[in-house]
Amino acid sequence: MAGSTFTTYEQGAGFPACLTVRQDGHVVYQLVEDVQAFSLGQPAQPEHGIPAVVKGADLTGLGNPDMIVTSFSGGAHCCTNLLLFEVKPALRLLTTLHLGNRDLAHFAKDPADHRFYFYGADDTFAYWNTSFAQSPAPRVILRWVEDGSGKGQFRLALDKMQGQPPAKKKWDQSVVKKARDAFQPEEAGDYAVGPGLWSSMLDLIYSEQSARAWELLDEVWPPAKSGKTKFLADFCTQLSHSQYWSELKSTLREVPDSCAEALEKQPEK
Repeated sequence: MAGSTFTTYEQGAGFPACLTVRQDGHVVYQLVEDVQAFSLGQPAQPEHGIPAVVKGADLTGLGNPDMIVTSFSGGAHCCTNLLLFEVKPALRLLTTLHLGNRDLAHFAKDPADHRFYFYGADDTFAYWNTSFAQSPAPRVILRWVEDGSGKGQFRLALDKMQGQPPAKKKWDQSVVKKARDAFQPEEAGDYAVGPGLWSSMLDLIYSEQSARAWELLDEVWPPAKSGKTKFLADFCTQLSHSQYWSELKSTLREVPDSCAEALEKQPEK
């Protein structure tokens, strides 16, 4: 990128990696971290539907060129972080996105408004009453939002995440079936229920259909089975730990009493 040179250095396993930015031959930014590697830009991954993003693309809508830098810690299940720099009029680190183990998170331009959005997933339910491989991670879409002082952050683009209620046939054959199958003995967990239940609930909640999530729970939970109230209270408590909770909670509708009571006990963030 003209005027700015981003360089990464890796010394091998067990050694920290380094990111250096030079402008006009001078080092203006340097970061040394105990990570496996830094990588620059966003290369295309067509097999996953991920487009390339050219260096210097305006990813925030502020009208200035940006640069993507990602770091990977190495090791099982963790961790990828994304650093977004604004290169002009002056170099500054805009934000760091903590992506967990979601290495397919990416920027893409929306064909409707021609603006870049960040497509990722919420890892809040990783390892919650199940293995990592079975842990649901609902999709999130983020947009850059200014705070009025020249700064800003990526926030949920709730209008882009909204879903439509599925037709009854799809509801019965797909959503309900997946949730009901979670009660099979081989999927037993702390509540003798598997992640297919809360995976379906999370998909509904993160697409602004929370009322349907509670309906789904009522529809599939066997009448003679205990633990439903405790499950829902624990589920809502875990949901409140999401890094997106401050925005997500405003979308909840017709919240059941056990969920509402659990949320009232959580400290304000």
